[in-house]
Amino acid sequence: LFGEIDENAARRADGFPNRIWKWVDEVPESVKVFIGHDIVSDTAPVVKNGKVYCMDTGCGKEGVLSGAIVNSSGEFFEFINFGN
Repeated sequence: LFGEIDENAARRADGFPNRIWKWVDEVPESVKVFIGHDIVSDTAPVVKNGKVYCMDTGCGKEGVLSGAIVNSSGEFFEFINFGN
């Protein structure tokens, strides 16, 4: 399972298909979604459309290990990185 991809685009240099993120627009404004397993940056998490937090920063492939500080009511505070 690789997620939503662009069937018409050439594959990336690493051989994987190009992901597309149309589903992000369907996430309700009141919902925050934290996802992984798709490296979008090797230095810091990326936020898409203000509600989808892409957490995979490639710690198994020379990136950093990232996390998010979230309180018990689900309020997001900040991203943290655990070194290089």
